[in-house]
Amino acid sequence: MRGWASASASAYHRAIAGRLGIALLVLLALPARAAAHPTIMPGDVAVVSIHTNPAMGPPTFQLVTLEAFHPVEIVIFTDRGWLASGAFRAGEGEVYWDVDRFVPAGTVVELGGLTLSPGADSVVGFVGALMPDGTPTDSLLFGANLGGAWAADATSDTTSALPPSLAGFEVALGPGLDCAYAGPVVGTRSELLARIGDPDNWTCSDTERLSAPAAFTVYADRGRGCGVDADCGPAAFCAYGVCCDTECRRAEAGHCLTCDFGNGDPRTGTCGPAPTTQLCRTGRGPCDPMDHCDGVDTECPPNAPLGPTDVCRASTGGCDPAEVCDGVSAECPPDARSAVGAVCRPSRGPCDPAEVCADGVVCPDDVVVPDATECDDGLRCTSASSCQAGICSGPVPLECEDGDACTADACSDEGGCTHTPIVGCCVADADCDDGDPCSRDACGVDGWCVATPGLCVDGGVVTTPIDGGPTVEPPPPAGCGCRVGGRGAGGSWLVGWLLLVCWRRRG
Repeated sequence: MRGWASASASAYHRAIAGRLGIALLVLLALPARAAAHPTIMPGDVAVVSIHTNPAMGPPTFQLVTLEAFHPVEIVIFTDRGWLASGAFRAGEGEVYWDVDRFVPAGTVVELGGLTLSPGADSVVGFVGALMPDGTPTDSLLFGANLGGAWAADATSDTTSALPPSLAGFEVALGPGLDCAYAGPVVGTRSELLARIGDPDNWTCSDTERLSAPAAFTVYADRGRGCGVDADCGPAAFCAYGVCCDTECRRAEAGHCLTCDFGNGDPRTGTCGPAPTTQLCRTGRGPCDPMDHCDGVDTECPPNAPLGPTDVCRASTGGCDPAEVCDGVSAECPPDARSAVGAVCRPSRGPCDPAEVCADGVVCPDDVVVPDATECDDGLRCTSASSCQAGICSGPVPLECEDGDACTADACSDEGGCTHTPIVGCCVADADCDDGDPCSRDACGVDGWCVATPGLCVDGGVVTTPIDGGPTVEPPPPAGCGCRVGGRGAGGSWLVGWLLLVCWRRRG
């Protein structure tokens, strides 16, 4: 099949490219191309012949579509060499394949218009545009090099490096003025790409104008889109819109198997448990929604209607309660309103009476007791309570003073006034007791208890009162460390000294 762009159209393209640049021309065509075939990828086309023998006619090349193409897509081919720096070199040409009708996969198209050097040149297909520095804006599709292996760099019109993105989507042919693919023409897209990329499946000649096969039969690889089993070849099936390794129960409903896991998923094209996004059971009502697969099992999970925590009809007002499911029925219970007199807004206290439903779905407006109305706020520590903005409050605190300096007076809403004794506070000596039997406890002039330690002598405790001389008190209880009996030298001396002190004070 010849290229469908007319000679005048091709001339027009070349003229525009020469005046405005290739980038402008192709970018103008991009919106239409994107709408028709938004995912043109490397390997969607492949070069299957190159004719450079000037004795056999003008230079041409043939391509095969390994994917269906649609109007108005544009694929560009160039004989510019690829620079190691990552762009096409300048100074050579381009030719456009304008798709103006549906082209099924396996179609062979012949194009001319490139000035191919005899026996040594390259052809690279791409989509998009070339920037002024030769950088492509979109994908490279396929590359064919005539005259030996790809070079390390493009140093002339007859040399080209291999673009890294075309690894696996290229062929490097040996010497020959004309070369054509002569291998198998039936297989999946990936199988045919591998065979076309093998130079052993090509024939080259310096004396004969060779042509590629007239057509190819291209099956979609597993995981790629399909419409019928025939799109996938004899060993695969079209299931859930992609070519699959089995039928994957495609004729059944309500299971959780699939082959369509999404682009890039390693399971795509292999029948397996469906992801959680896949529906497996339609809903029967508001309380029995659709069920999804769980991503693990191959069967749809058991059907489970919604329960009492699931609202199936929302409230439309304070006197129209929401309806909830019952866990059994698929239908939502009938819409019901609150009974007349039912509380729809509870009381906040004695200054805010509750509102009740009448005959509508909306709760009546909130009404509160007028300000300054006397009320009981229920607190023991306030008095003279009154209503303010619907809240009962008592601004006057309850008086709890008991007149006792030795108590801490306070108020508790739970128990009322409290009077807690202050430790160490006293009015009389009898109020003081530090718990030490060997000390004398008394109430000081400042109202706080004072404990005076005692001195042990034979037979009693000696203390020194503030207003008098020493006195001997009765023997202390056991445990004070005093000697009650026996007179030692030390004890006699101490008694004598104390008596002497006492005699001098009285004299």
